[in-house]
Amino acid sequence: MKTLKDSDPTEYLSTSRQIAEFIDNVVWKDIEKELKEWLNQILDDLVENAEGNDIHLHRGRAQALRKVLLLPQIMFESIQMEEDTERDSKKE
Repeated sequence: MKTLKDSDPTEYLSTSRQIAEFIDNVVWKDIEKELKEWLNQILDDLVENAEGNDIHLHRGRAQALRKVLLLPQIMFESIQMEEDTERDSKKE
């Protein structure tokens, strides 16, 4: 069984075009909206209710959600760079 540390994070199955379509898709827009709501709730809880270890928990949750929100763009850029490199190597 493959674990997260066994997998290469740059090996994506999608193309940059597919990721771009996903980013523009209403399904991602709905997910993004929901995740932003979660993030806002976490930030509100952090400001209003967090004490002691709760602060670290809320900060960690907020950081994780921010990364998830950026994931499609990060994937797009990574795949696009890989595609550009592959295209350039074929030209040579």
